[in-house]
Amino acid sequence: MDAQCLNALPSVERGIVRDIFNPVEDTPEPYSLDLVQEYSRFSQSQSSPVQQQSPSKGNSSPSPSNRPVTNAGSTPSNTSNNNNGSDRFNCAPCKKSFGSEATWNSHQKSSKHIAAVKEAEKKAKGGRGGGGGGGSNQQKNNSPNNRSKQQQEAEQEPLEVTEALMSFRKVEKIVKENPGMAASVMWKISKVLWSYRYTQETAKVLTLLVQTLTTLQSSPAPAAPIPGTLSPTQISMTLYLSRLALARLVIYQSPSLACELYLDAIQGRWQIDPANFQQMCEMVSTSSVTRLLDHCSQYLTNHSKTEKLMQPPTVAPSTVTTTTATPVKKSDPNLKLLTVLVESASLLAQAAPSTGYLWESSGTGLTIDDRTHAEIAIVQNVLAASLAQASLDWATVLMALRRMARVYQRLGMKYAAAACLLHAGQTYRAHGDEVNGTIQEDALWDLLQALVLALETADFVRMQAVLGLLEKYDHGEFRDIQAIMEVSRAVISQDNDFLHNNAALVLNHLSLLAQDSSKDQLLLSRRSASSECSARLLRLQKLVS
Repeated sequence: MDAQCLNALPSVERGIVRDIFNPVEDTPEPYSLDLVQEYSRFSQSQSSPVQQQSPSKGNSSPSPSNRPVTNAGSTPSNTSNNNNGSDRFNCAPCKKSFGSEATWNSHQKSSKHIAAVKEAEKKAKGGRGGGGGGGSNQQKNNSPNNRSKQQQEAEQEPLEVTEALMSFRKVEKIVKENPGMAASVMWKISKVLWSYRYTQETAKVLTLLVQTLTTLQSSPAPAAPIPGTLSPTQISMTLYLSRLALARLVIYQSPSLACELYLDAIQGRWQIDPANFQQMCEMVSTSSVTRLLDHCSQYLTNHSKTEKLMQPPTVAPSTVTTTTATPVKKSDPNLKLLTVLVESASLLAQAAPSTGYLWESSGTGLTIDDRTHAEIAIVQNVLAASLAQASLDWATVLMALRRMARVYQRLGMKYAAAACLLHAGQTYRAHGDEVNGTIQEDALWDLLQALVLALETADFVRMQAVLGLLEKYDHGEFRDIQAIMEVSRAVISQDNDFLHNNAALVLNHLSLLAQDSSKDQLLLSRRSASSECSARLLRLQKLVS
């Protein structure tokens, strides 16, 4: 890790509750671009330190102190950031900031937000019931004298942190002479420092740990085991976990470094040959989506480290019973390839801001690194989709296909994006009853986007396939789907009379409905802003006229 990335990290992280030693729980999008863009501003805006709390017994990763809830309602607080001048939508109960109203609206429907609002309302009622002296007490606590005392208390290092830092100083001196022993100690030190959210110090320890373990892994094993050091298996596993932890730690300050760490961790743990992975990345621009999916699925099936993951799940016979309760050791979620792929691909798929429309990007203005990251994101999503399909996890399959469509569109490959969305529609049609949290409207939105992209690329074969699938759904409530299907049929049949005389009127009528905010009649309006909807329909009108 370079000094610039290290200095970008806050000394002590506050305001965001996360555990870098475990996979991110917020799926299907573990990482949010809004959070990435706002993290540094949010950390720097807290001018007064908040007193750190000692970890309670039985909990090695206490959550950091949070700011008090000032507004328990579910209405967004739209504020202007002095640093960049952009409007933000803040959720006070969850202490999160969002860059667009659409993202904020999506957050409002999450179970975590609803629970946070209820909890905040309970606290607010309790505070009102305690009498009218709360205002004076708050003024006393915010007085200059008391605030300076709080700062002094917050600046005092907990005893465990002091001991951990002292141990790290000693480890730095012996790491060259006895790297095995130093590595075993650094892993424990990093966990102690992170339990108090000492971000920079944790990053220093993990960086040195990764370097040390990488050197140990490439060195010949000693003839006889040395007491206190790590075995080859422990070295491999600790290196894998350390890379994941460091990737999660620096994700908001250095996404490129995090992507590199994720890739090294995945390739090292499951022994995926870099040459084979590079071949998959090259297929992104040279092969069809179907061929890429088949190739990656076949690779995972034949690979010794992943062949068991591609076997269909087995259900234990119902007649088997046990008379005694045997404790089952819970497996480490970090060791699930699908979980780590979903987490890593989430970041790469969001490497550039995107609107609700897939068709807004054209593939221009991308650097070589941008294209490389995009290709890696597609391959990781393909691998995730293959693993999820083998385990009958259709929700993850749909999520991966939609991400692939978004990234393909960033590369300017509209035909491939349409293929991914068509595949998503076919998957929902076949397994929709087995998918939790996905509604038919999501499938209709996938197919509508696929149809528009096929129109733009004059892909008659895919247009015909999308039309055939849409006809199996009940979409009568959405006038835009009916109208665009009618235009598509005219394009396929080369009905020039309709295209020259009626197509423009049909699409223009949809534009008027979009401006009239008729969201109940247009799926386009439900899923995007009215201005974006009108612009899209105008572009289609010029295309078919």
